[in-house]
Amino acid sequence: MSSVEEALDRALEDHLKRIWPVRNVNSRQWKHGRNVTENPQLRVLEIRPQEAAGGWVYASVGAWRSNPMNVHRSEFILLSPLQSDNHVELLTMVSTAYSDGYAVADGKVLEIGRAWLPGSACNYILVSAPYFLESGQEGLSFKGVEVSFLWLVPITAAEADFGRQYGGHSLFHKFAEAGTDLLQIDRRSIM
Repeated sequence: MSSVEEALDRALEDHLKRIWPVRNVNSRQWKHGRNVTENPQLRVLEIRPQEAAGGWVYASVGAWRSNPMNVHRSEFILLSPLQSDNHVELLTMVSTAYSDGYAVADGKVLEIGRAWLPGSACNYILVSAPYFLESGQEGLSFKGVEVSFLWLVPITAAEADFGRQYGGHSLFHKFAEAGTDLLQIDRRSIM
């Protein structure tokens, strides 16, 4: 790994810590699968909630380097009501799909093959712009490399069908209309 790559990873980590200050941050790695040899620098930051009732934040650091031919480089964020190794695995899986050239971009729907958390009907992910971040927080420019954060939103099969047909923005409009808590593990589909 070059010093520029290391510096960009540090800049991304610092950027995330500025977004979520005063929180305990653990750097995690999924030790199974191709990522161990193909992108061994990939980490997932596990950011504890500031308050007991708050949510956990999981963010990839290093996914950007897995597809050097891609002009648009990305990192991925997942919000959760609980701590889980499933999230480290999921971010690693999405980062691996991204490195394979799969179009992991705003509005895309990905099947994850299982519930995102036990007891959930959500077994798909909608890739979205991170609407919860303030302007200027959704990406980082470092020495000519532009990296954007994408939000991974757990959704149901019916919501995935709607999102594929009408787009992610239309699905978010439906979520807003229904007052959907996207972090509720056992939430029902809005479709």
